[in-house]
Amino acid sequence: MASFLSAGRKQGLRALNRVPFQVQSRGFASEQQLKARINSVKTCQKITSAMKMVAAAKLKSAQDRLDKARVFSKDVPALVPEAEGAESAENMLVVAITGDKGLCGGVNSTLIRSVRDQLKEGKFGKDYQVVTLGEKVRKGLERMFSKSMTVGVSENGRLKPPTFRQVSLIADEVTSHEYKKSVYIYQYFRSMVAYDTTSKLSVSYDEMVTAHKEKFYGYKIAGTPDTLKNMQEFSVALNLQLFFAETETSTLSSRMSAMDNSSNNAGDMLNALNLLLNRNRQARITTELTEIISGAAAVEDAN
Repeated sequence: MASFLSAGRKQGLRALNRVPFQVQSRGFASEQQLKARINSVKTCQKITSAMKMVAAAKLKSAQDRLDKARVFSKDVPALVPEAEGAESAENMLVVAITGDKGLCGGVNSTLIRSVRDQLKEGKFGKDYQVVTLGEKVRKGLERMFSKSMTVGVSENGRLKPPTFRQVSLIADEVTSHEYKKSVYIYQYFRSMVAYDTTSKLSVSYDEMVTAHKEKFYGYKIAGTPDTLKNMQEFSVALNLQLFFAETETSTLSSRMSAMDNSSNNAGDMLNALNLLLNRNRQARITTELTEIISGAAAVEDAN
């Protein structure tokens, strides 16, 4: 049996030695392939140019809404005490806000990376809940922090900006959690080319009326016993309205810049492809002329 196997191995090796190795070589693209590639790049350039124009058209109205939201959210949220630190919170509520669509540069991925790193480093303690407002942040955090995620709201103003009624419903869902301190993480719109990942700390209603009750010593509160609670919920709604406006403006400005860069890159690629196509066409014509001239010369020599 051993001699039979050894003879079989030798026969197999001799068979392999008789088969020549085939080395794959990458050839040049044909003119037809180059033309198809040029058409696809032109289509992408048209799409990115259209998306840039749409983002630029929406950006002006988004900036107007942001200016109004910044003014409108100054007075009432200033009455609600801000938390001093997040590390000492026993029950922390982390609210991350992004957009629902992509193709807008790194405005969403930067915030997702920041939230993920802070949660992994334990900056918000060990006992925390995560609320995601936006499709991108939900997909970015659900793999690692799905056990801590309680609520995920998507398509916030998918076709048009969210109204204050929609924001109030989201605020009711956020304030329904049991927590002592909360942190809202969003993108602060600084300019057309700059945005900052910003965090805003706040306290819950129970924490506000117990640990920070001296904040209201100089005020006379009239109405029902739930007046302070209603004011705290109204403050959360105003903050969310501002955070949504900041996120929308940052997303639109980043999308406009990203689509502008994509259109420019598509233009550079078109120039390179057209140059390569012209070279291939010139080489083909030169080859054909050389064959015609060589054939004519061979006929003359034969005569």
